[in-house]
Amino acid sequence: MNLRTMPNLPEETSGHSSRERRQHFRAKTVGTFELTVRVWKIPPRVSLSVRPMPSQEIRINPTELSVGGLTVTIACAPTEALPADASDRLRIELRYPDGELLLEGRMRSSAVRLDDGSIVTGIQFCKSESRLGAVVNALQRAELRLRRGIDVLPTPVASIAKA
Repeated sequence: MNLRTMPNLPEETSGHSSRERRQHFRAKTVGTFELTVRVWKIPPRVSLSVRPMPSQEIRINPTELSVGGLTVTIACAPTEALPADASDRLRIELRYPDGELLLEGRMRSSAVRLDDGSIVTGIQFCKSESRLGAVVNALQRAELRLRRGIDVLPTPVASIAKA
């Protein structure tokens, strides 16, 4: 008996699942967490520390962040193509409350065009940065606090004791 014919296994174990298995947890970007993401298209062999020209910036709206990459929405006209493709090198600047990260990435080849013309796609990071895990964890905590109705920045214990 193989796994596909075993009756007591859930559907995703039997190999007939439509659920996608992801390597990294994705945290949704929430407005209560101060995260700014900027992306530029850069030429090959140029250092990430070199500040690119403003005309090379790609205007994005990040929706999810993981250690492996980002899910982004790019606003554009319905007939307009993506401003970058999978062969282009991207400089990604992540600013968060405790610092800033510079990462290199590539645009994912799969993209979905929405009714308004905007495009939902992904950016895959070329190398994993150790501090990125802490940013994703903080973003996940902010998302959970928002779902539970708790302030993202908890009130200090000293001010609670005075009240």
